Amino acid sequence: MKETIPKNEKSLHILNKLIQNGHYNGYIELEKFELTRNYFPNNYFIIGTLNADRKFEIKSYLKIRKILKDKFLALIGIALSLFSFIHLKSYWLVLIISALLLLLIYFITKIKKKKEIKIFTTKFLDIYKMECD
Repeated sequence: MKETIPKNEKSLHILNKLIQNGHYNGYIELEKFELTRNYFPNNYFIIGTLNADRKFEIKSYLKIRKILKDKFLALIGIALSLFSFIHLKSYWLVLIISALLLLLIYFITKIKKKKEIKIFTTKFLDIYKMECD
């Protein structure tokens, strides 16, 4: 299920409040917003893009490309170890370790992306409740 925020004055006001209160850095435009949480170390962007239903779809992306490079290098390592396993009938342990590291990196980044979206929606709803009271 995708997280969405309706595009209306109240939502835009709350997004501005998140930046003004120092929870996030970033910018808000008419059709998208991009925020980064004020927490060290934080390697994720929260990006909201306007869809056809006039709602912002919230996604989380890596801010730095280092982890993407690590994934690429892990894939190359698996390919090379698979090649050596097939042709040389050895180094099967390298193949297993490389595959496990790739899966570990993949699942850790997935979990962190979901965590960043959850933190964002929690802070958004907290400010929304304070505005309503």
